[in-house]
Amino acid sequence: MRIIREGNTDMKSNNRYNLIKTSSILCLIFLCVAVGKVMGQTTILTETFNSNTLPSGWSQERVNGTADWQFLSTSTYGSFSNHTTGTSCFAYFFSSTRGVVNKLKTPVRDMSLYSSATLKFYLGNKLWTTDQDVLKVYYTVNGGSSWTLLATYNSSVESWTECTINLTGLASNYQIAFEGTANYGYGICIDDVTITGVPACTAVNPPTNIVATAAYLSVNLSWTAAANASSYIVYYGTTDACTGGSQAVSSTSCSITGLTAGTLYYFKVMSVGNGTTYCAENAKSTAKTATPFNRNVTMSITSGSSTMCSGSSVTIKANPSNFTTPQYLWSNNATTQTITVSPTSTTTYSCTVTDQGQTGNVVASQVITVVQAPTIDMPDDFTKCAGDAISISPEADDLNCGYTTYAWTGSYTGSGTYSDDDDLAVSTTAAGTSMTFNLAVTNSQLQQYDLIQQNGVWAVVVTPPSTSTVGKAVPIFTTGIGSNTANGTQGVNAAMNDAIVVNGGTKIENGTRQCFSIPAGSAGGVCSSTESVVVTVTPTLTQITPSAIEKCDRKLVLTFATSGSYTIYYGVQQNMATMTSVSVTGTSATISDLTNGRTYYFVVIPTSQVGGNFCGTPTFSTGKPECKDCN
Repeated sequence: MRIIREGNTDMKSNNRYNLIKTSSILCLIFLCVAVGKVMGQTTILTETFNSNTLPSGWSQERVNGTADWQFLSTSTYGSFSNHTTGTSCFAYFFSSTRGVVNKLKTPVRDMSLYSSATLKFYLGNKLWTTDQDVLKVYYTVNGGSSWTLLATYNSSVESWTECTINLTGLASNYQIAFEGTANYGYGICIDDVTITGVPACTAVNPPTNIVATAAYLSVNLSWTAAANASSYIVYYGTTDACTGGSQAVSSTSCSITGLTAGTLYYFKVMSVGNGTTYCAENAKSTAKTATPFNRNVTMSITSGSSTMCSGSSVTIKANPSNFTTPQYLWSNNATTQTITVSPTSTTTYSCTVTDQGQTGNVVASQVITVVQAPTIDMPDDFTKCAGDAISISPEADDLNCGYTTYAWTGSYTGSGTYSDDDDLAVSTTAAGTSMTFNLAVTNSQLQQYDLIQQNGVWAVVVTPPSTSTVGKAVPIFTTGIGSNTANGTQGVNAAMNDAIVVNGGTKIENGTRQCFSIPAGSAGGVCSSTESVVVTVTPTLTQITPSAIEKCDRKLVLTFATSGSYTIYYGVQQNMATMTSVSVTGTSATISDLTNGRTYYFVVIPTSQVGGNFCGTPTFSTGKPECKDCN
């Protein structure tokens, strides 16, 4: 019910708190949103109204009427108690007279020291039926000569609700006022007022002398430090906006990795201050550009050929590009840029190249195709007698593939198509000479391959020595592999390793291997081998036949047609190794101390032949001593 008091002022009964609460919206707030924590935020003012008197530094201004803000633990109307725990109080404004206005003013603060500030407080402001008290929040920077409205709350707030206002017009002599207007509501309740702010900061300029250097799938950046910068943020991307990514940096250089080779990238650097005195966010530098690259390694042959004969050597060099300090590791564990190798079979050599101090590596490889040189089996050195025929029968292991040419050099020259029947037959020269015979056998780039089963047919995989031979015809030779031969040609297709179907897919009779010619035109594909044999020509044994033999008592007297130095071998057996020898000079010689009636065998040779090699079979003369005196 309504009570009329003096001055025709309408009053509401004291039992208004028994009325049904409305469910109206909390309040219409100018800014009533949560504000996240801001780096470097500090507390400027805090008031919890924990006594029943006006807080120190606060003041009131009666704008209209005589009602003041009170500081209670429980509201006169509306059933509000203090927002904080315990028996503390809160600010409460109520008047039973419509239109009474009072400003509750905070202490003055110098807000020019802050780049931003936030006011928070808890509000209670219940609607009674259709009557609603109104709270307005103002600020002044001129001691109250003029006030600027920050927010208006004119909707029912039936329980303590936190409201937030982002303060504007920050300046020195900054003061906030909570202006309550009585309008027959339950009264306005305020508690736990706080003002926080981010101290104003000084902008930090971008760094200078920014250099962007392209690297392997990355870009290295460096710059001159900016004054008052605590750290930096590098922004990058494929456009000038640099929105592709960012990287925080605590020094004056960094490397942006994981980039795409051949793509142009833009880079900007922003200085970061300490967030208080110097701003955390500042203007970015102008963009610098760089294009990351990919590393590459090629192989080259500096000595020899990629197709080589067995027993030869080849030097391979790794050629890195876009490396600063390359380091090498070959598959044979060598760590130099070049290697010299002598493989005995076709071998792939790989080299892993890294850049010292950098991530990532590049691997390159080189195939060295080894063509087996012929294997020649020559007889050991031997001797021959002068005038005898010399026959040399070498064997060349051609794995049944055959060789193209042979050539004899030295004491005999000749050439032609080599086969096992190409034996050498010559006559010796004068005794005492030495003859050397050299045989060089050259292959025709033939290789032997195992047949394999592929897709149900017999085939062989042929590896051309280089890409330049791909697509050329490959002669197929099967002579010597049984009676069922399949001579012809077969083209090698686009692949370096191409399967060739042999003889229509039918396995060759009596053999499981075939001979194939590596396509001509690749250096090093033709290989030769040379072996030698030395033939020493020995003289034929020279024998002296006595012109007369006189048989005397226990001796034989030999007479020679010419005077000379002779060695006489004699004994009872026809074996010069067991005979007794005696050297004589002149035209006769007497062999004494013999046994009468016994047959003696003897051979006379020039003393110059004693101890040497000689050819021929000795002819033994005979004599039998008799019991008679000889003058």
